[in-house]
Amino acid sequence: MVLKPARASLALSLVISCARSSPGDDYTTDATVTEGEPGLFAQAAISRDSAVAIAKSQAQGRIIKAELEREGGALVYSFEIRVPGEIAVAKISIDARTGTVVK
Repeated sequence: MVLKPARASLALSLVISCARSSPGDDYTTDATVTEGEPGLFAQAAISRDSAVAIAKSQAQGRIIKAELEREGGALVYSFEIRVPGEIAVAKISIDARTGTVVK
């Protein structure tokens, strides 16, 4: 099959745009908060939804990693957020007992 120049150009641009994006680059689908070890959710005073809202108030974007874990003896929600237009990932930690942003 021979493509006319206009169709070939359109086909090439579609291939290039598909190659540049990945399914998760829409900044709308957040990762689910996971437990670093069993039983941590029961120990947290702040709900997962509240922790997500606090993290998103610190950095707008798509949460690519979210975990409730122990860090230095403290129970914290750790988030990695991909912010549109920025190369680095924003890392936010929230105290799971008080809701205070600790990093």
